[in-house]
Formats: sequence, C-alpha cells, structure tokens
Amino acid sequence: MEENQAGGYPKCRGCKDLRKKMWPYRRDLFNYLNLCHDISCNLLCNFCIVIEDCSVVSAPTDEVLRVIRMLIDSNYLSRNTSVVIGGGEPAMMRGLEKVLDFVNKSEYQVLICTNGTIFSEAIGNSLRTGKTTIIVSADAVSRDIYKIIKGKDFCHHVWENIKKYAEIDGTKVIPKMIIMEENAGEIEDFVQRCIESGVKSIIFDYNQKTTPNQKIIDAMKRFEKYCDDHNILGIPAHPNLEET
Repeated sequence: MEENQAGGYPKCRGCKDLRKKMWPYRRDLFNYLNLCHDISCNLLCNFCIVIEDCSVVSAPTDEVLRVIRMLIDSNYLSRNTSVVIGGGEPAMMRGLEKVLDFVNKSEYQVLICTNGTIFSEAIGNSLRTGKTTIIVSADAVSRDIYKIIKGKDFCHHVWENIKKYAEIDGTKVIPKMIIMEENAGEIEDFVQRCIESGVKSIIFDYNQKTTPNQKIIDAMKRFEKYCDDHNILGIPAHPNLEET
C-alpha cells in the first residue's frame, strides 16, 4: 500500500481496480476479499468489462490459497469477512473445489458470481454449507434474446441449473438480469421464470458500459414493481440510480 501511494507497486500498475485515496481509520480488520484470479469464460457477453479490461493471466490455485493463508495468519481478515469468487466463470476454474473447501472451513460468508451455464458440484456442495450465496447472470428467458446478449445459446442450460441450485437452497440462489434494450421486453417473463425456478429474490442492474437512459430507468422501476406485485424480492444492484 505504501508503494502504491508513492508511485505504484510494480505488479499493481495499470490495474483497473487500483484505488488511491485516503481511507478512513478503521479499528476492525478487512471484511471483504474479492477473488478474481481466473478470467476463463465460455460466453461472449456484450456487456462484459472483465476480459477486455484485464490482461492478467489466471493465477495458480496454490498461489491463491497462499495469499488467503497469509491474510488469515496475519490477522488481516475479520471473522465476518465476505469472500467473493468471480471471474470469468468460476465453474471453469481449476481448483475451485479446493478454494471453496478452504474458505468454507472458516467463518466467512461466500458469494459466487456465475453465468450458470455449467452445473458445478463444487458450487452445489458449497451451497449446502449454508454460508454460500450464488448470483447467476441469466439476463434473458428466450433463446434468441439470450444469444444476442451472451453470444452463445446456453439459455436452457442456465435455467435448468438455476432450478437445480434452488433445489439445494432457493434462499441462497439469486438470478440476475442486466436490463438493456435487447431484453427490456422480457421483464415479466424473467420474473415469472425465477418464481417457477424456486428462488426467493432477483437482482437487476443496467449495462455498466453505458449510462442508463430514461427507457432503461423506467424498465428497472417496472421490474421492481413487478417483483413486488408477485411477492418476490427485487434487489437493485444500484439503489441510488436516480442520483447517478
């Protein structure tokens, strides 16, 4: 951190996630650990900002585990730490089961962000611990719209896998819809499909590559109202959108 403040730690230079600011004093330890060490993916989502902005190669599993152990041994992670595993597609990560087994032995909460195209036994077993939540980026109901947004046709697999995960624990499985021009007409169908799949909540968002216009803002409001009307929790990824 000191080197970053004084010009940049060599391996951090150019990282899109690097922040330079005066952080307020905290008495507690770090309580958020985001693991984005593998950007392998099987989709070509038109809203993805990870692969095009990140040139870092995938880190070996043992190296990731060494970092986590160092943070734990140095007492840098608080007991209520949230460990987020993204990517890329976590179900494609080599060593995912090893990483999940390690963090699930702790008191940490785990959040896995997945596209849901592959049913992962490792993710399913992690759900069974009661400490894991998964967010599934589904984004569409119809195959045609899904392919336009995602670049490939895995729509049927995604919804089948959402249902399979929900059968393990529907309170911990949260489908996500990034609302854009292409899928704005599928909002009601999307919510209904989520209800049929056995989940209890849904996240909705807008394309981070763009500034949402009034049509998208209105569609997001319609999404939230439709969730309310059908007794399923609609969670805005950006609650203060009106202030954006």
